[in-house]
Amino acid sequence: MLHEYVVAGSEIDQMVETRPEWTVYSHHYDLRLKMDEQVVYVETRLDYSNSDDPDDPIITIVNVHLA
Repeated sequence: MLHEYVVAGSEIDQMVETRPEWTVYSHHYDLRLKMDEQVVYVETRLDYSNSDDPDDPIITIVNVHLA
Protein backbone atom coordinates (compact mmCIF):
# COMPACT_ATOMS: atom_id res chain seq x y z
CA MET A 1 0.00 0.00 0.00
CA LEU A 2 2.81 2.44 0.87
CA HIS A 3 4.72 1.59 -2.30
CA GLU A 4 1.66 1.97 -4.52
CA TYR A 5 0.84 5.29 -2.84
CA VAL A 6 4.28 6.71 -3.67
CA VAL A 7 4.43 5.22 -7.17
CA ALA A 8 1.11 6.94 -7.91
CA GLY A 9 2.85 10.27 -7.23
CA SER A 10 1.67 10.90 -3.68
CA GLU A 11 3.99 11.91 -0.87
CA ILE A 12 4.11 10.28 2.54
CA ASP A 13 4.10 12.71 5.46
CA GLN A 14 6.64 11.34 7.95
CA MET A 15 6.90 12.27 11.60
CA VAL A 16 9.91 11.38 13.75
CA GLU A 17 8.81 9.38 16.79
CA THR A 18 9.06 11.26 20.09
CA ARG A 19 7.40 8.92 22.61
CA PRO A 20 10.04 7.96 25.19
CA GLU A 21 9.42 4.21 24.91
CA TRP A 22 10.21 4.32 21.17
CA THR A 23 13.19 6.69 21.09
CA VAL A 24 15.57 3.75 21.64
CA TYR A 25 15.13 3.10 17.93
CA SER A 26 17.13 5.53 15.82
CA HIS A 27 14.67 5.34 12.95
CA HIS A 28 11.08 4.95 14.11
CA TYR A 29 8.52 6.90 12.12
CA ASP A 30 4.81 7.45 12.03
CA LEU A 31 3.89 7.69 8.36
CA ARG A 32 0.63 9.38 7.50
CA LEU A 33 -0.98 8.93 4.13
CA LYS A 34 -4.36 9.90 2.78
CA MET A 35 -6.40 7.28 0.93
CA ASP A 36 -9.93 8.01 -0.25
CA GLU A 37 -10.15 11.03 2.06
CA GLN A 38 -9.20 8.86 5.07
CA VAL A 39 -5.88 9.38 6.89
CA VAL A 40 -4.03 6.12 7.55
CA TYR A 41 -1.28 6.07 10.20
CA VAL A 42 1.46 3.51 9.67
CA GLU A 43 3.97 3.17 12.49
CA THR A 44 7.29 1.83 11.24
CA ARG A 45 10.81 1.07 12.38
CA LEU A 46 13.89 0.91 10.14
CA ASP A 47 16.42 -1.78 11.01
CA TYR A 48 19.91 -1.60 9.57
CA SER A 49 21.35 -4.42 11.69
CA ASN A 50 19.80 -7.31 9.74
CA SER A 51 20.71 -6.09 6.27
CA ASP A 52 23.88 -6.86 4.33
CA ASP A 53 23.55 -3.52 2.54
CA PRO A 54 23.40 -0.32 4.63
CA ASP A 55 21.46 1.34 1.80
CA ASP A 56 18.80 -1.37 2.00
CA PRO A 57 17.38 -1.44 5.56
CA ILE A 58 14.52 -3.65 6.64
CA ILE A 59 11.29 -1.86 7.53
CA THR A 60 9.04 -3.31 10.18
CA ILE A 61 5.44 -2.16 10.34
CA VAL A 62 4.58 -1.83 14.03
CA ASN A 63 0.97 -0.70 13.78
CA VAL A 64 -1.61 0.55 11.27
CA HIS A 65 -4.73 2.46 12.21
CA LEU A 66 -7.17 5.01 10.83
CA ALA A 67 -7.35 8.56 12.12
